[in-house]
Formats: sequence, C-alpha cells, structure tokens
Amino acid sequence: HDTFVKLYKPQIQKDLIEGQIYPALVTQIQKDKGIAVVDLGYLQTNIDLQEGWIKRFRDKEDKVSELKPQDILKPGDVVEVSFSKTEITNPKTKVKTIQDVFAMDQTPEIEGAIVLLDPNSGKVLVTIGGYSYEKSVFNRVTQSFRQPGSAFKPIVYLTAIDAFDYTPASIVHDEPRTYRVGDQYWSPGNFDEKYEGALTLRSALEKSRNLVSVEIVSKIGVDPVVRYAKKLGIESPIGKHLSIALGSSEVTLLELARAYGVFAAKGLLFNSTFITKITDRDGKVLYDYEAERLNSAQQVISADTAFIMANMMKGVVERGTATVVKAINRPAAGKTGTTNECMDTWFIGYTPEWLAGVWLGFDQKKEIGKKETGGKIAAPIWLDLMRDFLDEQDKARYAKLVEDTKKEAEELGIQYIAPPENLPPADFLPTEGVEGVLIDRLSGRVVPEGSEGGFLEYFKKGTAPKAGDVSSQETTSYLESPDL
Repeated sequence: HDTFVKLYKPQIQKDLIEGQIYPALVTQIQKDKGIAVVDLGYLQTNIDLQEGWIKRFRDKEDKVSELKPQDILKPGDVVEVSFSKTEITNPKTKVKTIQDVFAMDQTPEIEGAIVLLDPNSGKVLVTIGGYSYEKSVFNRVTQSFRQPGSAFKPIVYLTAIDAFDYTPASIVHDEPRTYRVGDQYWSPGNFDEKYEGALTLRSALEKSRNLVSVEIVSKIGVDPVVRYAKKLGIESPIGKHLSIALGSSEVTLLELARAYGVFAAKGLLFNSTFITKITDRDGKVLYDYEAERLNSAQQVISADTAFIMANMMKGVVERGTATVVKAINRPAAGKTGTTNECMDTWFIGYTPEWLAGVWLGFDQKKEIGKKETGGKIAAPIWLDLMRDFLDEQDKARYAKLVEDTKKEAEELGIQYIAPPENLPPADFLPTEGVEGVLIDRLSGRVVPEGSEGGFLEYFKKGTAPKAGDVSSQETTSYLESPDL
C-alpha cells in the first residue's frame, strides 16, 4: 500500500470525480465470485471482473484473445478504475439508493477529435483535440491530416450534381471493375465485398457504395472534383488520381467540417472563426466578427444544390450507414467515413443550424478493429454530443421566446399567453429553384401518387424525370477499360 501511494501519489485523490480514471492496487482476487478487491489510496472497493470487454486481451502483436481476468490478475498488480453513480435497488426492502459503483477502466491508446461549429457564421464553439491535453498537446482538429475515406464522397456527388447534370435519381452502377492507371491496374471493392448492380445516386450515397464513387470520378474526371473540394474551403493538397473518389487525400477534421457546413448554410462558405471580438483596455472594439461576417461569406454553390445535397445526406441517417443517429429525433444529415483497414473513422453531421465532426484513430496508423466503422464508433459519439447540445439550445431558445413574449405583452398592455412548448425542430427547407417529384426510390422512375414505395425526391427545376421514362436518368455508358 505504502509503495503504491508513493508511486502514484500525483494521481491519488480523496475527492473522486465521476468518469475520471484512477490507478488502483489489487489487494485480493475472489476467483469464485469473479471479483477483485482494490485499494485507491483513500478507500477500498470491489470491482466486477465479468464484464465482456475485460476478458479481451490484446498482445504485443495486436492479437486479441479471450481470457479470464481472475486467472491473470494477482495481489500487487495495479489496474485502472472509474466509477459512476448508479441507482441500486435493495432486493429485500425494494428501497432505491444512488451509490458509487466502481468498474475496471483503461486509459485508451486510441485518440479522437471533435469539432462543433455554427455553419451559418463559421464560429467554432468546441474543439477537442484529443483524449487528454496533459497527455498530448497535439490538436487533432486542426493539425492532424488523415484520410477521410467515404466522408469525402459528398464532394464527389456534389461535383456530379452541380456540374455534370446528375440528379438524386440518376442510375449508377455498383459493379466490379478494373481501372488502368498508367501502367498499373486498380480493382477497388466495397467494404462488404458485395455488389448491388444498378441503383440510384441517392441509394449509392446512403449505402456508401465505393464502386459508384469511383465510377463517377472515372466519368467526370479528377480535376472537377479537386476544384469543388477547393470551393468548399479545403486547403490541403488533393491528389489528382482516381482514388480520391474514396477519400485517399488527407485533410483535417476542421477542413472537412467546414466543407460540410456549405450544405447546411445554403451554399455559403464562412471562414472558421475562433475569436469573435477584440477590445482594448478601455472597452473600445478593435475587431468584431459579426460586423464582418457577411462580407467574408462566399456563395460557393447555389442554394438549390446545397438543399439537394442536404436532402440526400438526410437519407444516410434515415436509411444508410448512420442510422444510429436517427435517435436524435430531429432532421439531421451527414456522412460516415472509414478508411482502408479501419484505421480512420469519421462522422460529420449537421442540422440546419449546427454542425459537428468526429474522428477516431491511432496517432501511429493501425487498424482500430475488425468492422470498426464510422457508423459504428464515430456516429454514436456525435449522437451523444449533439443530442445534449441541441436539447440545451432548445431550452435556451424557448426561455428567450418566453422572455420576449412577456415583454411584448407588457408593452402592449395585453394578457401574457405562454408560447407553445415542444416546437418542431428546424428542417432543411426546399429552395425556390427545386421541385418535388414522387418517384420509386429504388428505380428512380416517376410513380403515381399513392403508389407503394413512392418517395418524394427533389430536383433542380427542369431536371426531374418524366412520367413514363424508362431510364431517362441513366448516365452515359461507361467504357469497358477506361484509361485514366
């Protein structure tokens, strides 16, 4: 005990914080109960060794095996623990009490980053550059360049829609192909190693089909995609090769979040802003971002195109690779991203008013884990963050509405009537230049009103398919052996 306290004195605390990780000295193992008795310096407690994740051990070669912790741990070992306040019901008296329940924990080797910003002003509200600033001052929001994987695909789709007359109902092809790039051959595949054949552009984005993204770039060319990436504010070098269709060029989390913000802000690009006002010692304003915000905004794509992209990306949440985000119970759009060998995972998501981006990975690139995708590990973090944040925003907005309503009633000398609660959250509203057409979501064909499977799709005026068209949205036939 004394040696443990001496060695870990800086980390031993009398007043413990919920969720914080602390070192603990193993003093006893009760193998029959699967329990370890541990000493945290100021208190002793039990921890359960039966939780599933505790049984998985990773060796020096990154191989994972199932072992029993009670057969490995011994008195004198030091483990990491944390606690949470948990409601416990006494089985005899049925009385419920809140108790501090300790459990095995670990300081993660994996890193992560989060950025939260206002896409309609460029103001950055939150940056979390890593697990611990004390452990690493490297800011993975602004300084880490990583491959975005499929999170780059919206830029490919944007280019196709805005410059090459694709629509959400265009027919594209999820089929195996080999591309000749100079003297080499490249045969990209899908994450699930399956192929869905002909499908609509919307469905391809929702399902994140790699081969469709590559097909699009093979037809429209690499240069236009690079040009649109720059339009959206990406300043990192974008390689002029076919693999950019799958997000092979490295970017920062802030860059990609800012680019997605254009879809939320009706085509406007704002500079990312961390400082909003500067005053001197006398209070004189030297700089005020609000006074200059609109002057710095650039209309980089049309509001119509921005709405169509946002509407398509809502489908990623509603039916695609980020359905976990549906639990936010409000309109949201976004895109997941996972790179080769699951080394980087992303989710960038937004509502009409707020945007957040999440990245997870190791600083020294290696596989996070089999099938650990952006939809599986990054999107849930986004959900936890944004659900609480948006709920707080709703409460603040309602409190302001009540205050303004009371003030108006007082000024007019009328009775105050409380405004309705639970107002519907903001949605992405169709712009003047688009029109809604009922189509079959799978084939892209126009269907009569009331048809089973009918889906209201939006198109730029004049580009929607016509009733009776068999394949008016079919794009130009691709070459059998494109030389790129």
